Amino acid sequence: MAAGGRVAGLHRDVSTPSGYEIDAKVADLKGSAHYKVFQDPLEACQGADLVTTDVWTSMGYEVENEARKKAFADWCVDEAENRMHVQKALIEFLLLGRVNA
Repeated sequence: MAAGGRVAGLHRDVSTPSGYEIDAKVADLKGSAHYKVFQDPLEACQGADLVTTDVWTSMGYEVENEARKKAFADWCVDEAENRMHVQKALIEFLLLGRVNA
């Protein structure tokens, strides 16, 4: 999402726990005017149209699971609720051909 947003012209505000920062050069974000880093996850969400998270751990990092759970405790996102509202809007659009703004 971080690098893909640049192609789509999206502005990305990113927040991670200390020690888990995104390498801007690797993610092709270096020098991007549409990318800003915040230490506070709530500050990063201010005014956002979309809030999402990445996985906290991956295959091969199982040994770090508990440490990552603690580090990312303040970076929880209830995406299931967000997804429900998007699905309701999509159903309305598909059935009625309009979006109730």
